[in-house]
Amino acid sequence: MRAGGGASDDRGYYRVYGLTPGTYYVAATARLVQDAQMRGPGAEADPNATPVGYAPTYYPGVTSVSEASSVLVGLQQEVPDVDFTLQLVQTARVSGFVVGPEGSTAGGSISLATDDERGLAGDVRGTRIQRDGSFVINDAPPGRYVITARGQDFRSESPLFATQTVTVVGQDVTGVALTLTRGGQVTGAVTFETTSGTEGDLPRLMIRAVPLSPSALGGPGPTRIQTDGSFTISNVPAGTYLIRVAGLSAQWALKGVYASGRDVSDSPLEVRNNQSTTGVSIVLTDRPTEITGTVVDGRNLAAPDAWVIAFSVDAGAWRPQTRQVQASRADSGGVFHMRGLPPGDYHLVALDDVEQGAWYDPSFLENVRISAVRVSLNEGEVRSQPLKLASSER
Repeated sequence: MRAGGGASDDRGYYRVYGLTPGTYYVAATARLVQDAQMRGPGAEADPNATPVGYAPTYYPGVTSVSEASSVLVGLQQEVPDVDFTLQLVQTARVSGFVVGPEGSTAGGSISLATDDERGLAGDVRGTRIQRDGSFVINDAPPGRYVITARGQDFRSESPLFATQTVTVVGQDVTGVALTLTRGGQVTGAVTFETTSGTEGDLPRLMIRAVPLSPSALGGPGPTRIQTDGSFTISNVPAGTYLIRVAGLSAQWALKGVYASGRDVSDSPLEVRNNQSTTGVSIVLTDRPTEITGTVVDGRNLAAPDAWVIAFSVDAGAWRPQTRQVQASRADSGGVFHMRGLPPGDYHLVALDDVEQGAWYDPSFLENVRISAVRVSLNEGEVRSQPLKLASSER
């Protein structure tokens, strides 16, 4: 997520200020000025010249976001000498055609996004699809990209999608053919594990497919559950998703999501265009875990509005949207509540000030882990755990 920015001066110096404590990637972009003054009076551009440009460059001077180094910024800290050199590279055009399912002309938009295995947002370029279905994306630096199209042919009312991977190595990539199709479909059923014999209110619940991959063209809207517990999420753009339930009352929590015999509660479920993923089982339980307690400061006084973060002792679970990382704000009396963490072992830490969403950053969690207490949760366990306020600056 973009956190700040600035322009360099005539010496190349830059300053990005107002950042909250955290871990950042630093990227720089620039236009290559090739005007008549640089070529000399009366000179014209050489049509046969090799196109070059400055690639989006990441500290410490690499063009791939997967090779970038992070920069740790502490509270009230100024980090100097984050210097790197823009990379001048041979750029290329990516062009082709987009057609509808039966070869009809299609309209819409298309984008070229850096394909990164960590899901980091790198270089993204976009354009409109022309009336004849053609598209051209200019000045693409070398790299591996996911090219995605969203649109519809003139006989379709629903959006259609297409995805393809392309590699740019400095030469034009032509003839990229994309055929729009409907997205995928995810079907399954919701069941309740109840100790009281009472099931949840199905009409109030909604199923959501939360996109994880940068190539996913946004997730579909929430889907209602039928009276028999079944659900169908239609027209899901190709990508990876987590399946979540919205509208749960305080009595219920998600126990697990299962597909093809494996637990996908916190692992990506891959969806492909024009294909169905069937038999997804969502299990809800009325025995959620719960942690409650009071946060106190160094003088043993209640710490109002403190942040309490629970995160799995397994660092492999430190990723966005996982249920094994949870944050809660204490009330005016320093009392906090957490519900629905999966059974397991967790670190628990209380902090006075945390940037929203920082608890999904592995480097941040590693930084505060030393101040955390360790707790274990069994299914249905309600645990009382007092906490002492720690400092978020380490």
